[in-house]
Amino acid sequence: MTCVLCTKRQASRGLTCDPCLDRLAQQLHDIEREATILSAAPSLARPNGTRGGTLASERAPARLEVLALTDPRDVLDNREPSSVLGVLHAWTRVIRDDRRLSWPQRVTVASERRTLATHLQWAAEQPWIDELAGDLADLLARLRRANLTGGPPPVADCHMIRVDGTPCGGKVWRRPARSITWRVLPDRCERITVDAPDGPAHCDTCGGHWDDPHEMTRLELIAEQDKREARRPRTDDGRPMLTADELVAQGHVSSVSNVRVRAHRLGVRAVNGHYDPQALSESVSA
Repeated sequence: MTCVLCTKRQASRGLTCDPCLDRLAQQLHDIEREATILSAAPSLARPNGTRGGTLASERAPARLEVLALTDPRDVLDNREPSSVLGVLHAWTRVIRDDRRLSWPQRVTVASERRTLATHLQWAAEQPWIDELAGDLADLLARLRRANLTGGPPPVADCHMIRVDGTPCGGKVWRRPARSITWRVLPDRCERITVDAPDGPAHCDTCGGHWDDPHEMTRLELIAEQDKREARRPRTDDGRPMLTADELVAQGHVSSVSNVRVRAHRLGVRAVNGHYDPQALSESVSA
């Protein structure tokens, strides 16, 4: 049986594989760490260090996303939890009820994180492990957005093929690469450690790794191609439009100059330098 989380490797720990279960344990640790640094105080600075463009009197008195993450009411109310404690407590309640565990006198983010981490192996054997994994990933992403600790965006979507023949589709992230260098001072040289965001890459879904520089170059080229395709204009019925060079390369029109001539003659307008290939194809009678 394959892992229900990455659908690529064989399940070795319940319904999951070792890397996926280890990733869940790390996410729990990161959630607790991010929760400890939440602050509802509105910041005067933007993430890039510049001041905001609104007056202080016009800004919200507190950061609403942080208030939602720290709201204690969804632990007590029978509603969909959205706070850190609420999300974690919703899952520890399932574990405590099913395993007949005793309840602590007071539930906290730390107590609920410990309970989930302690019983993670058992949770991996339950049919809802994929739902737990999704909730933890969403919660950690919300915390990082609120704390502005998300780091650089993913470099690409994962193109590794799953066992069902479809692309993984997970996000590929670069790990920081640590190196030692020397800084020249007026009276001496000082050795310093530098972290650069250009280390090996990994997929957060299937666990795929890219360590070779040539592999990373290829991955970045694929990502750039995907971005271009996402920006490509489409016709009203959803067909991709093509540039003049693409029309010639695919045999729709014999030359780039003919593209311009046919477009003018047929009244076909370009959209950001792209044309409807069906409208300009020389095989279609004018």
